[in-house]
Amino acid sequence: ADMQRYYLEAERLFEVSGTPDPLQPAAEYALSPPPAMNECDRHLFGAMQHSGLHPYRVHLSMRYVEGCVECGGHYCPLECKGDARNRLVIPALRSRRLSVLEDCRVIELETIGARITSARVVSGAASAKLTADVFVLAAGALATPVLLQNSISAAWPQGIGNSTDQVGRNLMFHASD
Repeated sequence: ADMQRYYLEAERLFEVSGTPDPLQPAAEYALSPPPAMNECDRHLFGAMQHSGLHPYRVHLSMRYVEGCVECGGHYCPLECKGDARNRLVIPALRSRRLSVLEDCRVIELETIGARITSARVVSGAASAKLTADVFVLAAGALATPVLLQNSISAAWPQGIGNSTDQVGRNLMFHASD
């Protein structure tokens, strides 16, 4: 319940479409209507309802512009897929509130107490320290734990967030990886 307002804002921001889950009648959603179902899907949906099941349209972050082919796990050339690139990074770049450093690698996050204060980066032979009020760590399933484990300080002797020694453990891969 404490997080509900954030989920609603994320659904709005990522333009999530679908229909409410009929088994969660009290749930609050900020869903856009999904595109019309084709005849086969309508038949299957109706048959499921007739059988006493509770189908609903899956929640997808998709704008469904003309030519949309639901890119899924692929690059979306039409920017209709609601991923972080299309809904956050591209608009922030266009607004000039974000810049991207190419060929730059974060080596370590530096802290004062439990607060991250800077990121130590390298690009070629050059290194620098970047400071910010807010840091967002989005380095993927492999690089994120590596960066956290490499970020050792007095407050974090095993790396940031690793007081239980679980950062980077229990990692799973998909067969496609």
